[in-house]
Amino acid sequence: MRPPIWQYTGEDTPRQWEWSGLLRGDGWTASWRGFRPLTGRVELTGRFYGVMGYDTAGRVRGRVTRVRIVSERFRRRPGTVGSWHMVSGYRQLRDVDAAPRFFDRNGLFEHDGDEADSEVGALLDLDLDDVPDLPARPSIVAGDISAAGGLLWVVDSSMPLTVSVDADHTVHEYVLPGAVGISRRIWATPGGCWIAGGDGLYRVDAGETPRHVDDIPVLAGAALGDTLLSCRAEGRWTLHGPDGHRIEMNAPDGYVASVAVDGDGFVVAVRGGDSTFRLVRVHPEGALTVGPVLPHTRRQQHRMFLGGTPLRLFLGEHAAPVHEDLTLGDPRTLPKGLMSAGQVGPFVWFTDHPPDGTGRSGWWPLPGPVTYDRARQFWLFTLLDGQSLEPVTSTPIFATRPPVTIDDHGTVWVIADGIRPIPDTTMQWPNELDVAALLDAARNHTTDSAE
Repeated sequence: MRPPIWQYTGEDTPRQWEWSGLLRGDGWTASWRGFRPLTGRVELTGRFYGVMGYDTAGRVRGRVTRVRIVSERFRRRPGTVGSWHMVSGYRQLRDVDAAPRFFDRNGLFEHDGDEADSEVGALLDLDLDDVPDLPARPSIVAGDISAAGGLLWVVDSSMPLTVSVDADHTVHEYVLPGAVGISRRIWATPGGCWIAGGDGLYRVDAGETPRHVDDIPVLAGAALGDTLLSCRAEGRWTLHGPDGHRIEMNAPDGYVASVAVDGDGFVVAVRGGDSTFRLVRVHPEGALTVGPVLPHTRRQQHRMFLGGTPLRLFLGEHAAPVHEDLTLGDPRTLPKGLMSAGQVGPFVWFTDHPPDGTGRSGWWPLPGPVTYDRARQFWLFTLLDGQSLEPVTSTPIFATRPPVTIDDHGTVWVIADGIRPIPDTTMQWPNELDVAALLDAARNHTTDSAE
């Protein structure tokens, strides 16, 4: 999808953003233009104009009628131990009821001979007609959430659309002047929100028209009050104020691994080209303090992040306090490593497989043995107290790394098969806040009022 155009709509009428795209139906494609961004399965009223054209890109859906496992023959390269190449002319197909999730070729490395057959994939037969239509895409599919100023802000996963929801479930809709098909992050502030993605940075003040602030992609960021620290793709960092004031900074070379608010400024974890980490403090006036290279951080398999109160650096099963001079104190060892984790308000969150009581971590982070339905695989979302790092609550969810936020009332929200508030009770399934239904009701009310 191309970015929208600031289009004239006629004499004595205001200009509007106009989006364009490609519609695909049963045996036809058509170009489309309109004043509301669309994606997925949609219902439209319009007029066709025939042209000579050809378009084959896109996706296909069908009902699987046959599954066959594909085997190929491999031959060891002369003079090598673990190097094999495929030999043509020996492909075999085997009918099965279901394809395996993974295909493992490690058996080749354990084979003593110079030739071996190995399963490499699955061949599927599809009936393109015997398949139900997809339902129409909901009016909003949550991609990220953030809360501040009494509002829960939600940005769509691929549409230039965001909504705010207040405590009474009143919804306000904002359309960004951006392209369809871009994933975006959102940071709520007391007066509105910042939204960033591959097409740059936007500012939305509550009740006002969204503004495109910058067109450089933002890789990471954090908000303090109404100020946003954006770490941009071209290597510069910027402090953005809601009034348009900005402070540019020459950032140190490296990949931004984590950004956290600390006191009246920010702390950024940066990984250098040699895979070592250092911390950088960003002061409110834009000055930078670069810390020393941190020990024991080179080539770690775990994701590093900043969180906790006081601020700590988490790496695997270790959590080390961050000193004022950006060195680390003595680390605390957690019962197990945190593979997918982050900071939310006064808590540290992480997701993991639900424990079964085996292993050195036992039932942690649960308080003890529990029983639960294993019919559907779920992940355990756990909140740790940011100071003591003791478990506060654990909740089953259907997401491995969900977007997380906390509102002014202390409720933690996640996107996991919908937008859901985390219950206070451990192992209680969370309810869903159906923001799409709220948005649909708000749109229908606006239409009825206009008539």
